[in-house]
Amino acid sequence: MRCSAVTSQIPGAALIQAKGVKPVLGLTMVGTCGTFFLLPWLARLGAAGTTAGVNVRIMAACLTVCGFCQGPLIPGQMTLRRSWLPKLGSPERPIHTKLMQLGAQFAGVLTAAAIPWTATRFGWASINRLAGGSGLAIAAVWFAKAAATPADYQRRQLANQADHSSAGEESAPAAAAPQKKKKAWDPRIFRDPALLATLWCKMASGNSGYTMSSYVPTIFIETLGCNPIQVSAYLLWQTPLRTVGGFLIAGVEAGLLKRGVDQLKIRKYAQLIGGVGSSIFAVAFGFCRTPLLAAICLYCEDVASLPCAHASLVGVRGG
Repeated sequence: MRCSAVTSQIPGAALIQAKGVKPVLGLTMVGTCGTFFLLPWLARLGAAGTTAGVNVRIMAACLTVCGFCQGPLIPGQMTLRRSWLPKLGSPERPIHTKLMQLGAQFAGVLTAAAIPWTATRFGWASINRLAGGSGLAIAAVWFAKAAATPADYQRRQLANQADHSSAGEESAPAAAAPQKKKKAWDPRIFRDPALLATLWCKMASGNSGYTMSSYVPTIFIETLGCNPIQVSAYLLWQTPLRTVGGFLIAGVEAGLLKRGVDQLKIRKYAQLIGGVGSSIFAVAFGFCRTPLLAAICLYCEDVASLPCAHASLVGVRGG
């Protein structure tokens, strides 16, 4: 799933540039949630004569499709942030960034609390029906109500176009002259050492985070002797702490910007502090022998990684 999402990010970005962010992200939600919703039935195809290995392969294929559908999600989010967030370097931008993420954090609290109980009470397939069905409902609201850009931004664009069109006859020949089409992106950008270093860091941190999220429940259950409800209780506090820590970091960022500190310098130190701190607590997590101590290390690792994520989000160019 992770690999398929990575491979579809660049094609997804090109599709967003050609068709717009709203329809592409809407189809992303429909494809991901629809496949996830149908996964229990697809995994039971031919149940009477199907081996467990076949079921696993069907589930893997469904998750691969979900990954391909999720590829445009990151470039789509970047496009929306460009339109909706304050301009880069504005002290209001860090706080607005965290407010935008608050919905995802709130959903994380609900899922951490509800999924283990729901799976224990109604079976694992109920998770797919609940999460996939609610995602399809949200996609319907997205197509009906979502706006790619704020209304005042659209009005400013129309006003600027009107000013340019009435600038005078001298500007008419220049406007009528054929404009050279700009390339959407230049593949030579991948020769930039700074870009390569950034890609490497994002790959390493992303894979580390994905591994942690995949194996943490298994470690709590099989190594530390917890049941699913206990795991839910320990992991439930992770999201509120991340939310509070995110707003604290955003406040520090906003204060430094008001004092005139260069944003590039803030981002560099944030990446350094976050990477080192997260690595220390991730290693310590592997040596924990009690659930409470493991949960504390997990909380600290999660909060320590926030400067990295916050720096990358704040750095997205604003409109």
